[in-house]
Amino acid sequence: LDKDASGLMVIALTQESYDMLKKQFQKRTIYKEYSVLAHGLIEDEIGTIDFPIARSKQGGKMAARPNSQEGKESITNWEIEKKYANATLLKITPKTGRTHQIRVHLFAIDHAVVGDPLYHHKRQNQKLDENAGRLFLHAKKIAFINLKGEQKEYESSLPKKLQTLLQSLTPKNKS
Repeated sequence: LDKDASGLMVIALTQESYDMLKKQFQKRTIYKEYSVLAHGLIEDEIGTIDFPIARSKQGGKMAARPNSQEGKESITNWEIEKKYANATLLKITPKTGRTHQIRVHLFAIDHAVVGDPLYHHKRQNQKLDENAGRLFLHAKKIAFINLKGEQKEYESSLPKKLQTLLQSLTPKNKS
């Protein structure tokens, strides 16, 4: 979980549970769901971003490499939850878990995460970023198998500050 993000994390209390969780992450069987507010209007209702990610040659950033084999496989699935006049609320379920993956992928398709100080475009709505006052990236749900073989699922509501921001936005009229 990025340090500026909010929401759920899973922490193993024993070596045995750590090993089991690690295997599930490696096999990509842990379900992770995020709520993300992206700049601009995304037209398609659902989609997948499938760009490799590698360390950028400029500073400590990561970079999506859409036209290259360089980088590690990175797959981000998304669907629209709600459209606003100048932003889109997304439900994101990443298949992989690369550093800054969601942020880098949305930046690469010109829909940076609202409030992102690292991956942003100069032409995006600065006022919206200021109103957010933080990264609008929230780990909403996680599901995995525990040591007893039971499916465990946990959910976390959006922080009040992010709920308040959404309430202040103008919903996009359906046409």
